[in-house]
Amino acid sequence: MKRRWCQVVVSALGLLGGACNGGQGKDPPPDVGPMGVVDLQATAVNAGTAAQSSRLATPSGHVAWTTSLPLAPAATHTIDPTTYRVHQFVSGPATEMKITIQRIIAFGGSNNGGASLFGNDALSGPGVEITLTNGAVDLAAAGLQLNAIPVGHYTGIHIWVSRAVKIAGCITGTFNSQTAMSGMYNGVSYSSDVLTPGTHRFCTIAAKSLLNFETGTAVPTGPVGTDAEFETQTTPEEMELDMGQGFPTNMAGTYASSAADVRASSGGIDVHSEFDVDATNPVPLTLVVDMNRMLRFWPNIGTNFQPPQPQGYPPGTSYFYNNDFTHVLALFAGRPGSVEGYQLNSEICQDLACVPGDPPDSLSREWMMVIRDASGAVGAGLIAPDDAPGAILGDLIPTLTTAGTTAGTLRISVGSYRDTVAEHGYLDGFAFKNLGDAEDSCSAYPISGNGPVDGHGPFPLWYTRKL
Repeated sequence: MKRRWCQVVVSALGLLGGACNGGQGKDPPPDVGPMGVVDLQATAVNAGTAAQSSRLATPSGHVAWTTSLPLAPAATHTIDPTTYRVHQFVSGPATEMKITIQRIIAFGGSNNGGASLFGNDALSGPGVEITLTNGAVDLAAAGLQLNAIPVGHYTGIHIWVSRAVKIAGCITGTFNSQTAMSGMYNGVSYSSDVLTPGTHRFCTIAAKSLLNFETGTAVPTGPVGTDAEFETQTTPEEMELDMGQGFPTNMAGTYASSAADVRASSGGIDVHSEFDVDATNPVPLTLVVDMNRMLRFWPNIGTNFQPPQPQGYPPGTSYFYNNDFTHVLALFAGRPGSVEGYQLNSEICQDLACVPGDPPDSLSREWMMVIRDASGAVGAGLIAPDDAPGAILGDLIPTLTTAGTTAGTLRISVGSYRDTVAEHGYLDGFAFKNLGDAEDSCSAYPISGNGPVDGHGPFPLWYTRKL
Protein backbone atom coordinates (compact mmCIF):
# COMPACT_ATOMS: atom_id res chain seq x y z
CA MET A 1 0.00 0.00 0.00
CA LYS A 2 1.27 3.46 -0.80
CA ARG A 3 2.73 5.40 2.10
CA ARG A 4 3.54 9.09 2.22
CA TRP A 5 6.52 9.54 4.53
CA CYS A 6 7.99 12.74 5.88
CA GLN A 7 10.08 11.40 8.69
CA VAL A 8 7.77 9.11 10.72
CA VAL A 9 4.34 7.65 11.00
CA VAL A 10 1.40 7.17 13.39
CA SER A 11 -0.89 4.12 13.94
CA ALA A 12 -3.30 2.53 16.38
CA LEU A 13 -7.03 1.86 16.31
CA GLY A 14 -9.02 4.34 18.16
CA LEU A 15 -10.94 7.58 17.90
CA LEU A 16 -9.51 10.89 19.00
CA GLY A 17 -11.94 13.45 20.37
CA GLY A 18 -11.63 17.14 20.80
CA ALA A 19 -12.97 20.54 20.00
CA CYS A 20 -11.47 23.40 18.07
CA ASN A 21 -11.47 27.15 18.11
CA GLY A 22 -11.45 29.75 15.41
CA GLY A 23 -7.70 29.77 14.89
CA GLN A 24 -5.51 29.76 18.02
CA GLY A 25 -6.28 33.43 18.63
CA LYS A 26 -5.05 34.50 15.20
CA ASP A 27 -7.09 36.41 12.67
CA PRO A 28 -7.09 34.90 9.16
CA PRO A 29 -5.23 36.83 6.49
CA PRO A 30 -7.56 39.33 4.79
CA ASP A 31 -7.23 37.74 1.33
CA VAL A 32 -8.12 34.10 2.08
CA GLY A 33 -11.90 34.51 1.87
CA PRO A 34 -14.50 32.97 4.19
CA MET A 35 -13.30 30.58 6.88
CA GLY A 36 -14.88 27.54 8.49
CA VAL A 37 -14.36 25.37 11.58
CA VAL A 38 -13.41 21.68 11.78
CA ASP A 39 -14.53 19.74 14.87
CA LEU A 40 -12.02 16.88 15.10
CA GLN A 41 -12.83 14.19 17.63
CA ALA A 42 -11.21 10.92 18.60
CA THR A 43 -11.57 7.75 20.72
CA ALA A 44 -9.36 4.69 21.10
CA VAL A 45 -11.10 1.48 19.99
CA ASN A 46 -9.78 -1.51 21.86
CA ALA A 47 -11.06 -5.09 21.94
CA GLY A 48 -8.96 -5.88 24.99
CA THR A 49 -10.33 -6.24 28.52
CA ALA A 50 -12.62 -3.20 28.22
CA ALA A 51 -13.82 -3.74 24.66
CA GLN A 52 -17.48 -3.35 25.48
CA SER A 53 -17.08 0.21 26.71
CA SER A 54 -15.86 1.41 23.32
CA ARG A 55 -18.96 0.28 21.44
CA LEU A 56 -21.07 3.12 20.19
CA ALA A 57 -24.85 3.05 20.59
CA THR A 58 -27.07 1.48 17.95
CA PRO A 59 -29.26 4.20 16.41
CA SER A 60 -32.82 4.12 17.73
CA GLY A 61 -35.15 2.01 15.61
CA HIS A 62 -32.35 0.85 13.30
CA VAL A 63 -32.54 -2.82 12.33
CA ALA A 64 -29.61 -3.17 9.94
CA TRP A 65 -27.19 -4.33 12.67
CA THR A 66 -28.66 -7.84 12.55
CA THR A 67 -28.87 -10.20 9.62
CA SER A 68 -32.36 -9.68 8.24
CA LEU A 69 -32.58 -12.81 6.10
CA PRO A 70 -31.25 -16.36 6.39
CA LEU A 71 -27.87 -16.94 4.79
CA ALA A 72 -26.17 -20.13 3.68
CA PRO A 73 -24.48 -22.12 6.45
CA ALA A 74 -20.89 -21.17 7.20
CA ALA A 75 -18.29 -22.98 5.13
CA THR A 76 -16.71 -26.10 6.63
CA HIS A 77 -13.18 -25.69 7.98
CA THR A 78 -10.56 -27.98 6.47
CA ILE A 79 -7.83 -26.57 8.75
CA ASP A 80 -8.92 -26.54 12.40
CA PRO A 81 -8.32 -22.99 13.73
CA THR A 82 -8.04 -24.37 17.29
CA THR A 83 -4.77 -26.01 16.22
CA TYR A 84 -3.34 -22.65 15.12
CA ARG A 85 0.17 -21.95 16.38
CA VAL A 86 2.26 -18.80 16.05
CA HIS A 87 4.22 -18.80 12.77
CA GLN A 88 6.35 -15.65 13.00
CA PHE A 89 5.04 -12.94 15.32
CA VAL A 90 2.31 -12.32 17.91
CA SER A 91 0.03 -9.28 17.79
CA GLY A 92 -2.71 -7.87 19.97
CA PRO A 93 -4.10 -4.72 21.58
CA ALA A 94 -1.85 -2.32 23.45
CA THR A 95 -3.02 -1.32 26.93
CA GLU A 96 -1.87 2.24 26.34
CA MET A 97 -0.19 4.28 23.64
CA LYS A 98 1.09 7.87 23.69
CA ILE A 99 1.74 9.89 20.55
CA THR A 100 2.78 13.52 20.19
CA ILE A 101 0.93 15.44 17.47
CA GLN A 102 2.98 18.25 15.92
CA ARG A 103 0.97 19.36 12.91
CA ILE A 104 -2.31 18.68 11.07
CA ILE A 105 -3.33 19.97 7.65
CA ALA A 106 -6.43 19.40 5.51
CA PHE A 107 -5.71 18.66 1.85
CA GLY A 108 -7.22 17.91 -1.55
CA GLY A 109 -10.27 18.92 -3.52
CA SER A 110 -10.61 22.66 -4.04
CA ASN A 111 -7.72 23.27 -1.61
CA ASN A 112 -4.93 21.14 -3.04
CA GLY A 113 -2.30 23.31 -1.46
CA GLY A 114 -3.46 22.31 2.00
CA ALA A 115 -4.86 24.29 4.89
CA SER A 116 -3.21 24.32 8.31
CA LEU A 117 -5.39 23.04 11.15
CA PHE A 118 -2.64 22.88 13.77
CA GLY A 119 1.10 23.59 14.05
CA ASN A 120 3.49 25.15 11.54
CA ASP A 121 5.67 24.26 8.55
CA ALA A 122 8.81 24.10 10.68
CA LEU A 123 7.22 21.52 13.02
CA SER A 124 8.61 23.65 15.82
CA GLY A 125 7.28 23.49 19.35
CA PRO A 126 6.77 20.56 21.71
CA GLY A 127 3.53 19.33 20.12
CA VAL A 128 0.64 17.84 22.07
CA GLU A 129 0.94 14.40 23.66
CA ILE A 130 -2.22 12.28 23.37
CA THR A 131 -2.83 9.14 25.44
CA LEU A 132 -4.86 6.38 23.76
CA THR A 133 -6.36 3.55 25.79
CA ASN A 134 -10.00 2.70 25.13
CA GLY A 135 -12.38 5.60 24.71
CA ALA A 136 -12.58 9.30 23.88
CA VAL A 137 -9.69 11.71 24.14
CA ASP A 138 -10.39 15.40 24.71
CA LEU A 139 -7.99 17.04 22.28
CA ALA A 140 -8.89 20.55 23.41
CA ALA A 141 -8.20 19.71 27.06
CA ALA A 142 -4.83 18.29 26.00
CA GLY A 143 -4.00 21.63 24.39
CA LEU A 144 -4.72 20.87 20.74
CA GLN A 145 -6.73 23.85 19.47
CA LEU A 146 -7.51 23.85 15.74
CA ASN A 147 -7.35 26.78 13.33
CA ALA A 148 -10.26 27.82 11.17
CA ILE A 149 -9.50 27.01 7.51
CA PRO A 150 -10.75 28.31 4.15
CA VAL A 151 -14.21 27.22 3.10
CA GLY A 152 -14.10 24.49 0.45
CA HIS A 153 -13.95 20.79 -0.35
CA TYR A 154 -11.23 18.58 1.17
CA THR A 155 -10.30 14.92 0.69
CA GLY A 156 -8.42 14.15 3.89
CA ILE A 157 -6.00 15.25 6.58
CA HIS A 158 -2.27 14.80 7.00
CA ILE A 159 -0.93 14.36 10.54
CA TRP A 160 2.67 14.87 11.64
CA VAL A 161 3.69 13.19 14.89
CA SER A 162 6.84 12.67 16.88
CA ARG A 163 8.68 9.62 15.58
CA ALA A 164 9.07 8.21 19.11
CA VAL A 165 5.92 6.56 20.46
CA LYS A 166 5.32 5.23 23.96
CA ILE A 167 3.44 1.96 24.31
CA ALA A 168 2.60 -0.66 26.95
CA GLY A 169 0.79 -3.97 26.99
CA CYS A 170 0.93 -7.76 27.09
CA ILE A 171 0.10 -10.21 24.31
CA THR A 172 -0.46 -13.96 24.30
CA GLY A 173 0.21 -16.67 21.73
CA THR A 174 0.04 -20.43 21.46
CA PHE A 175 3.24 -22.13 20.28
CA ASN A 176 4.60 -25.48 19.22
CA SER A 177 7.76 -26.71 20.89
CA GLN A 178 10.71 -24.54 19.82
CA THR A 179 14.36 -25.52 20.12
CA ALA A 180 17.31 -23.16 19.81
CA MET A 181 18.76 -22.59 16.33
CA SER A 182 22.09 -20.84 15.75
CA GLY A 183 23.38 -18.89 12.79
CA MET A 184 25.50 -16.01 11.55
CA TYR A 185 24.13 -12.67 10.41
CA ASN A 186 26.38 -9.82 9.25
CA GLY A 187 29.31 -11.62 10.83
CA VAL A 188 27.64 -11.95 14.24
CA SER A 189 26.55 -15.26 15.80
CA TYR A 190 22.97 -15.41 17.12
CA SER A 191 20.70 -18.09 18.58
CA SER A 192 16.92 -18.29 18.54
CA ASP A 193 14.92 -18.86 21.73
CA VAL A 194 13.60 -22.06 23.30
CA LEU A 195 9.85 -22.29 23.98
CA THR A 196 7.83 -25.08 25.50
CA PRO A 197 4.60 -26.01 23.68
CA GLY A 198 1.49 -24.19 24.84
CA THR A 199 0.39 -20.64 25.66
CA HIS A 200 2.89 -17.91 26.51
CA ARG A 201 2.24 -14.30 27.60
CA PHE A 202 4.79 -11.54 27.01
CA CYS A 203 4.74 -8.01 28.50
CA THR A 204 6.58 -4.81 27.59
CA ILE A 205 9.71 -3.85 29.57
CA ALA A 206 10.93 -0.24 29.68
CA ALA A 207 14.61 -1.21 29.69
CA LYS A 208 14.06 -3.36 26.58
CA SER A 209 12.73 -0.57 24.36
CA LEU A 210 13.62 -1.24 20.73
CA LEU A 211 14.19 2.48 20.25
CA ASN A 212 17.45 2.23 22.18
CA PHE A 213 18.94 -0.09 19.55
CA GLU A 214 19.06 2.40 16.64
CA THR A 215 22.45 2.40 14.92
CA GLY A 216 22.11 4.57 11.83
CA THR A 217 21.78 1.52 9.55
CA ALA A 218 19.03 -0.85 8.45
CA VAL A 219 20.21 -3.40 11.02
CA PRO A 220 20.11 -2.15 14.64
CA THR A 221 22.29 -3.73 17.29
CA GLY A 222 21.04 -6.68 19.32
CA PRO A 223 20.07 -8.65 21.22
CA VAL A 224 17.24 -6.64 22.77
CA GLY A 225 15.81 -9.32 25.07
CA THR A 226 14.73 -12.94 25.37
CA ASP A 227 11.35 -14.64 25.45
CA ALA A 228 12.03 -15.68 29.04
CA GLU A 229 12.61 -12.06 30.11
CA PHE A 230 9.44 -10.76 28.49
CA GLU A 231 7.42 -13.69 29.87
CA THR A 232 8.70 -13.16 33.41
CA GLN A 233 7.47 -9.53 33.22
CA THR A 234 3.84 -9.82 34.36
CA THR A 235 3.01 -6.09 34.55
CA PRO A 236 3.46 -4.08 31.32
CA GLU A 237 5.84 -1.11 31.47
CA GLU A 238 5.83 1.91 29.18
CA MET A 239 8.44 1.45 26.48
CA GLU A 240 9.42 3.41 23.36
CA LEU A 241 9.17 2.35 19.73
CA ASP A 242 10.34 4.07 16.56
CA MET A 243 7.37 4.63 14.23
CA GLY A 244 9.69 4.77 11.25
CA GLN A 245 11.78 1.72 12.14
CA GLY A 246 12.93 -0.25 9.12
CA PHE A 247 12.38 2.61 6.66
CA PRO A 248 14.57 5.58 5.61
CA THR A 249 12.36 8.08 7.36
CA ASN A 250 14.22 11.36 7.46
CA MET A 251 14.48 13.80 4.60
CA ALA A 252 18.03 12.68 3.79
CA GLY A 253 16.84 9.10 3.34
CA THR A 254 19.02 7.76 6.16
CA TYR A 255 18.27 5.84 9.33
CA ALA A 256 18.22 7.33 12.81
CA SER A 257 21.58 7.09 14.56
CA SER A 258 20.29 7.06 18.16
CA ALA A 259 17.23 7.22 20.39
CA ALA A 260 17.78 10.98 20.73
CA ASP A 261 17.75 11.30 16.93
CA VAL A 262 14.38 9.50 16.81
CA ARG A 263 12.86 11.65 19.56
CA ALA A 264 13.90 14.78 17.68
CA SER A 265 12.39 13.56 14.38
CA SER A 266 8.85 13.60 13.10
CA GLY A 267 6.82 12.45 10.14
CA GLY A 268 3.29 11.92 8.93
CA ILE A 269 0.61 10.05 7.10
CA ASP A 270 -2.41 10.82 4.96
CA VAL A 271 -5.85 9.77 6.18
CA HIS A 272 -8.56 9.97 3.52
CA SER A 273 -12.21 11.02 3.79
CA GLU A 274 -14.01 13.68 1.78
CA PHE A 275 -15.61 16.59 3.64
CA ASP A 276 -16.81 20.14 3.03
CA VAL A 277 -16.02 23.13 5.22
CA ASP A 278 -18.51 26.00 5.24
CA ALA A 279 -18.64 29.32 7.09
CA THR A 280 -21.74 28.49 9.10
CA ASN A 281 -21.58 25.01 10.64
CA PRO A 282 -18.54 23.22 12.11
CA VAL A 283 -17.76 20.07 10.10
CA PRO A 284 -17.44 17.00 12.36
CA LEU A 285 -14.54 14.60 11.71
CA THR A 286 -13.66 11.47 13.66
CA LEU A 287 -10.10 10.16 13.68
CA VAL A 288 -10.07 6.43 14.42
CA VAL A 289 -6.95 4.75 15.79
CA ASP A 290 -7.18 0.94 15.98
CA MET A 291 -5.45 -0.38 19.08
CA ASN A 292 -6.34 -4.01 18.43
CA ARG A 293 -3.22 -5.09 16.52
CA MET A 294 -1.09 -2.15 17.61
CA LEU A 295 1.36 -4.18 19.69
CA ARG A 296 3.50 -6.86 18.05
CA PHE A 297 6.10 -9.20 19.49
CA TRP A 298 8.86 -11.03 17.64
CA PRO A 299 9.46 -14.22 19.67
CA ASN A 300 12.72 -15.19 17.90
CA ILE A 301 11.61 -18.67 16.89
CA GLY A 302 11.73 -20.81 13.76
CA THR A 303 12.73 -24.16 12.33
CA ASN A 304 15.64 -22.48 10.56
CA PHE A 305 17.67 -19.51 11.69
CA GLN A 306 17.09 -16.48 9.50
CA PRO A 307 17.02 -12.70 9.85
CA PRO A 308 13.54 -11.62 10.95
CA GLN A 309 11.02 -9.66 8.97
CA PRO A 310 10.13 -6.83 8.74
CA GLN A 311 13.37 -5.51 7.34
CA GLY A 312 15.39 -3.33 9.64
CA TYR A 313 14.81 -5.06 12.98
CA PRO A 314 17.67 -6.77 14.87
CA PRO A 315 18.16 -10.48 14.13
CA GLY A 316 18.49 -13.27 16.65
CA THR A 317 16.59 -11.61 19.50
CA SER A 318 13.10 -11.04 20.92
CA TYR A 319 11.44 -7.62 21.06
CA PHE A 320 8.19 -5.67 20.84
CA TYR A 321 7.67 -3.62 17.69
CA ASN A 322 5.15 -2.24 15.21
CA ASN A 323 6.06 -2.05 11.52
CA ASP A 324 2.74 -0.69 10.26
CA PHE A 325 1.75 2.42 12.19
CA THR A 326 0.63 3.94 8.89
CA HIS A 327 -2.32 1.63 8.44
CA VAL A 328 -4.20 1.73 11.74
CA LEU A 329 -5.71 5.18 11.26
CA ALA A 330 -9.05 5.87 9.63
CA LEU A 331 -10.85 9.18 9.14
CA PHE A 332 -14.64 9.30 9.25
CA ALA A 333 -16.60 12.34 8.04
CA GLY A 334 -19.22 12.83 10.76
CA ARG A 335 -19.78 10.77 13.90
CA PRO A 336 -19.84 6.97 13.65
CA GLY A 337 -23.06 5.12 14.34
CA SER A 338 -21.10 1.95 15.20
CA VAL A 339 -17.53 0.72 15.48
CA GLU A 340 -17.31 -3.05 15.08
CA GLY A 341 -14.43 -5.53 15.31
CA TYR A 342 -14.26 -8.97 13.71
CA GLN A 343 -11.82 -11.84 14.11
CA LEU A 344 -11.02 -13.29 10.67
CA ASN A 345 -9.73 -16.78 9.89
CA SER A 346 -8.94 -17.81 6.34
CA GLU A 347 -7.51 -20.87 4.62
CA ILE A 348 -5.14 -19.76 1.88
CA CYS A 349 -2.95 -21.24 -0.80
CA GLN A 350 0.43 -19.67 -0.10
CA ASP A 351 2.68 -21.79 -2.30
CA LEU A 352 4.00 -19.65 -5.16
CA ALA A 353 2.99 -22.36 -7.64
CA CYS A 354 -0.63 -22.62 -6.48
CA VAL A 355 -3.52 -21.53 -8.66
CA PRO A 356 -7.18 -20.75 -7.91
CA GLY A 357 -8.91 -23.91 -6.74
CA ASP A 358 -5.81 -25.53 -5.25
CA PRO A 359 -6.25 -26.86 -1.68
CA PRO A 360 -5.16 -24.48 1.11
CA ASP A 361 -1.79 -24.96 2.75
CA SER A 362 -1.86 -22.19 5.40
CA LEU A 363 -4.20 -20.69 7.99
CA SER A 364 -4.41 -16.90 8.07
CA ARG A 365 -5.70 -14.99 11.12
CA GLU A 366 -6.54 -11.28 10.94
CA TRP A 367 -8.57 -8.51 12.57
CA MET A 368 -11.08 -6.27 10.79
CA MET A 369 -12.44 -3.01 12.16
CA VAL A 370 -15.54 -1.55 10.50
CA ILE A 371 -16.80 2.01 11.11
CA ARG A 372 -20.43 2.51 10.06
CA ASP A 373 -22.53 5.63 9.79
CA ALA A 374 -25.98 6.16 11.30
CA SER A 375 -27.63 4.46 8.31
CA GLY A 376 -25.47 1.35 8.70
CA ALA A 377 -23.25 1.98 5.67
CA VAL A 378 -19.47 1.37 5.81
CA GLY A 379 -17.66 4.67 6.33
CA ALA A 380 -14.10 3.51 7.09
CA GLY A 381 -12.12 0.61 8.52
CA LEU A 382 -9.10 -1.66 8.10
CA ILE A 383 -7.81 -5.24 8.13
CA ALA A 384 -4.58 -6.06 10.03
CA PRO A 385 -2.81 -9.43 10.42
CA ASP A 386 -2.54 -11.35 13.67
CA ASP A 387 0.54 -13.12 12.31
CA ALA A 388 1.97 -14.07 8.94
CA PRO A 389 0.77 -14.99 6.37
CA GLY A 390 -2.18 -12.67 5.76
CA ALA A 391 -5.00 -13.39 3.32
CA ILE A 392 -5.97 -9.79 2.61
CA LEU A 393 -5.06 -6.54 4.38
CA GLY A 394 -5.30 -2.77 4.18
CA ASP A 395 -7.92 -0.03 4.44
CA LEU A 396 -11.60 -0.62 3.82
CA ILE A 397 -12.60 1.57 0.87
CA PRO A 398 -16.19 2.74 1.38
CA THR A 399 -16.44 4.41 -2.04
CA LEU A 400 -15.83 1.02 -3.75
CA THR A 401 -17.90 -1.11 -1.34
CA THR A 402 -21.10 -2.39 -2.97
CA ALA A 403 -23.80 -5.03 -2.61
CA GLY A 404 -22.50 -8.61 -2.55
CA THR A 405 -23.34 -11.35 -5.01
CA THR A 406 -25.62 -12.94 -2.37
CA ALA A 407 -28.73 -11.01 -1.32
CA GLY A 408 -28.30 -9.17 1.96
CA THR A 409 -24.47 -9.21 1.87
CA LEU A 410 -21.67 -6.79 0.96
CA ARG A 411 -18.68 -6.76 -1.33
CA ILE A 412 -16.15 -4.94 0.89
CA SER A 413 -13.32 -3.29 -1.03
CA VAL A 414 -9.87 -3.45 0.62
CA GLY A 415 -6.68 -1.63 -0.33
CA SER A 416 -5.23 1.87 -0.03
CA TYR A 417 -7.59 4.65 1.03
CA ARG A 418 -4.96 7.34 1.52
CA ASP A 419 -3.69 10.05 -0.81
CA THR A 420 -4.68 7.67 -3.61
CA VAL A 421 -7.51 5.13 -3.72
CA ALA A 422 -6.43 1.69 -4.96
CA GLU A 423 -8.21 -1.64 -4.49
CA HIS A 424 -5.88 -4.53 -3.60
CA GLY A 425 -8.61 -7.11 -2.96
CA TYR A 426 -12.11 -7.57 -1.60
CA LEU A 427 -14.41 -9.67 0.58
CA ASP A 428 -17.63 -10.93 -1.00
CA GLY A 429 -20.68 -12.29 0.81
CA PHE A 430 -20.02 -10.47 4.12
CA ALA A 431 -22.98 -9.81 6.46
CA PHE A 432 -22.86 -7.59 9.56
CA LYS A 433 -23.22 -9.38 12.89
CA ASN A 434 -24.13 -8.74 16.51
CA LEU A 435 -21.95 -9.72 19.45
CA GLY A 436 -22.71 -13.32 20.33
CA ASP A 437 -23.75 -14.34 16.81
CA ALA A 438 -22.38 -17.62 15.48
CA GLU A 439 -19.37 -17.67 13.18
CA ASP A 440 -20.20 -16.99 9.53
CA SER A 441 -18.17 -17.19 6.33
CA CYS A 442 -17.60 -15.29 3.10
CA SER A 443 -14.88 -15.25 0.43
CA ALA A 444 -11.59 -13.32 0.22
CA TYR A 445 -10.25 -12.22 -3.17
CA PRO A 446 -6.65 -10.90 -2.93
CA ILE A 447 -5.66 -8.93 -6.03
CA SER A 448 -2.29 -7.35 -5.25
CA GLY A 449 -0.05 -6.26 -2.40
CA ASN A 450 -0.48 -9.47 -0.38
CA GLY A 451 2.64 -11.45 -1.24
CA PRO A 452 2.28 -15.14 -2.17
CA VAL A 453 -1.53 -15.06 -2.13
CA ASP A 454 -1.76 -12.41 -4.89
CA GLY A 455 -4.48 -13.34 -7.34
CA HIS A 456 -4.85 -16.91 -6.03
CA GLY A 457 -8.30 -16.51 -4.48
CA PRO A 458 -11.02 -16.83 -3.74
CA PHE A 459 -10.25 -18.22 -0.30
CA PRO A 460 -12.87 -19.10 2.33
CA LEU A 461 -12.88 -16.60 5.19
CA TRP A 462 -14.67 -17.10 8.53
CA TYR A 463 -15.54 -14.17 10.75
CA THR A 464 -16.86 -13.66 14.28
CA ARG A 465 -17.76 -10.29 15.80
CA LYS A 466 -15.66 -9.52 18.92
CA LEU A 467 -16.32 -5.78 19.40
